[in-house]
Amino acid sequence: MSGAIVGILGSAISGGLLGTVGAVFGKWFEGRNELKRLAMMNEHDLGMAREEREMAQLQLQASQALATTEANARVSVADLAALEASLEADKATYSGGAQSKWLVAVDVVRGFMRPLITAWLVAFTTGLALYLLAREDAPALNTEQQVALLLTLIDSAVTLVGIAVPWWFGSRSHKKS
Repeated sequence: MSGAIVGILGSAISGGLLGTVGAVFGKWFEGRNELKRLAMMNEHDLGMAREEREMAQLQLQASQALATTEANARVSVADLAALEASLEADKATYSGGAQSKWLVAVDVVRGFMRPLITAWLVAFTTGLALYLLAREDAPALNTEQQVALLLTLIDSAVTLVGIAVPWWFGSRSHKKS
C-alpha cells in the first residue's frame, strides 16, 4: 500500500510538473506568436507611414507646381491687360465718325510714323557710317580710329534698331483673319 501511495504521489507530482511545463511552454508559444504579430503590425504601420509621407510629399510638390502655374497665369493675364491697354491707346483715331479728310490724313500719317521712324533710323545710321568712312577730305583717321568709329556706329545702329523694331512690332495690333 505504501507503494501505491508513492506511485499515486509520483503520478501527481509528475503530472503536475508536466502540466506546469506544458502551461509554461504554451504561454511562451503564445507570447512568441504575439510578438511576431506585433512586429508584423509595426512593419505594416511603418510601411503605411512611409506611403503617407511620400503621398504628402507628392501633394506638396503638386501644390507648389499649381501655385507656380497660377502665379505665371496671373503674370500672363497682367501682361495681356497691359498689351490690351496699349492696343486701345493705339486704336485711337482722330477721324472716328468725322467726315473731314484732314482728320483721315492725320490718321494715315499716324499709322505710317512707326515704320518710317524705324526705316529712317536704320538708313541714317548706316549712311552716316559709310559717309564718315569714305570721305577723302575728312581729317586723317588711323585704322584703329576708323575701327573704333565703325564699332561705335554699329553699336548705335543696333541700339536704335533694338529699340524701334520691338516697339513697332511688339505694340501693334494683330488682326486675325
